[in-house]
Amino acid sequence: GNDKGGLPAGRLQSCMSFGMSHTAKVKQRWALLREAVVNKSTDISLFGSIASVRRFKSLGLLSSSSVTVAVAGHDVLEDEQWFEYGCHKLPDFRLTVRHCAKTVSTEQLVGFNNTGNICVWPSEEVLAYYCLKIRKCFSSSVVCELGAGMTGLAGLAVAAASEAAEVIISDGNQQSVLSIELNVDANAKTFGTTSVKTSLFFTDCHEDLLHTMQVILKDEGEIVIFAPRRSGTLSAFVSKAKALFQVELIEHYDDSVWEHQQQAQQNLPAIYEQDIHYPIKLNLRKLYGRTEKT
Repeated sequence: GNDKGGLPAGRLQSCMSFGMSHTAKVKQRWALLREAVVNKSTDISLFGSIASVRRFKSLGLLSSSSVTVAVAGHDVLEDEQWFEYGCHKLPDFRLTVRHCAKTVSTEQLVGFNNTGNICVWPSEEVLAYYCLKIRKCFSSSVVCELGAGMTGLAGLAVAAASEAAEVIISDGNQQSVLSIELNVDANAKTFGTTSVKTSLFFTDCHEDLLHTMQVILKDEGEIVIFAPRRSGTLSAFVSKAKALFQVELIEHYDDSVWEHQQQAQQNLPAIYEQDIHYPIKLNLRKLYGRTEKT
């Protein structure tokens, strides 16, 4: 469900100084990391002053509002951020979701694929929206969200809005899994008969991710991925995926999503970049007659 390495360039919040040199941007990122290491944690608001792509936060497909009261018997602590999510196309849909804490530890900043610990990226938003749109397709199915980040938003949406038999929400970072477990507990009453599980999964390259998907996917199953092109990284993944899967790449997959991204292009040209903010849809199915052995 999400495009979710360590501290890759371009993954921190952006500075409004567009003339800042690449060297200055790198120095600011290292300064933030140094503060986190020295102080064991750092205020997440500092991400707002770092030059990167994170200035653009949402395509506006889902609504969200801050929650400050107790959540499912869990008091909202001063350092926590909880939000209620909704969707205007599905009025009865509501999720209470814990975001990253206001302070960020070194464990959340350093290591493999921790960018999903900091925020909800547009790819996760689009995946959640798309899952809500096709929710009837999940009836009686087992659904797994790989790389769910800190929230597991898409997996939670499937569990809350569909009649899936089981939803597994997985990530490679222990802190993410602990946060997802809190989100599962907070929304348990909305899941009906759907069984929801969390799982710690670690992969450090495309090949391992593709192998995992090949192993867990049923012969008749389908993998749906939303990820931006991001300077050719999506093309590199697709090239490797074609060795194991039938791959279908779709750019215009939903009229509403397309309209929202066009509005972003027109109204927010200084911060919206299609290459890094607009998720392309990939459909993957197993190659005929090929089944991976565990």
